[in-house]
Amino acid sequence: MNWLTSFVLPSINMGACAIIAFFLFNFAFAPWSWNPIEDLLYVRSDGFILPANHISSALAVTITAAFFAWRDFNHAAKWMFVIFSTASIHEYILDAMNVPAMIAAHTLGYTITFRWFFWLGFFLIPGIIFATKKQRKTLLFIALFCAVYIGSWIYVATTFNIDTYTILYYAPGPAYHDFIPNFFEVSSWIIPSSFWWLR
Repeated sequence: MNWLTSFVLPSINMGACAIIAFFLFNFAFAPWSWNPIEDLLYVRSDGFILPANHISSALAVTITAAFFAWRDFNHAAKWMFVIFSTASIHEYILDAMNVPAMIAAHTLGYTITFRWFFWLGFFLIPGIIFATKKQRKTLLFIALFCAVYIGSWIYVATTFNIDTYTILYYAPGPAYHDFIPNFFEVSSWIIPSSFWWLR
């Protein structure tokens, strides 16, 4: 037992911190313009993996995970899975509610594959298992918020014919520099991430 607590668990937690640090570097690796609107709303990460991201959205999750993992190093791996579950919940709800957008994205060359769903579940399932009762309540709160917020946004976008399809990095179109869809996309990440700080 002493070997487990003195070597194995610290190594796992160090590995989790290394993963978080890699994601921070990956998402911050981008052509920064130093224009706050441009950088925080429109610019996508050109990182080595997961390149099609709004930087502020990705950093909202990874900075939160980094903070709690650093503050509570003995549970860093747990914090990584639990907080990265925020991204999993967001994407699962978005994909479930926005099937037309998924179909449109596919026609633009952006394919959502089984591997994509696997990696989302890779963080969500352990996150739910390892989470404390309080953390599970936060995850549930995040899921409810995302369902209402994303559902409302999709309804508004559909009602007023707001382009949400060409926001993709791989096929930029009219929505690429449109404030409204970018604002709702970014805020749908930043607000749920903030729940970890508030709760």
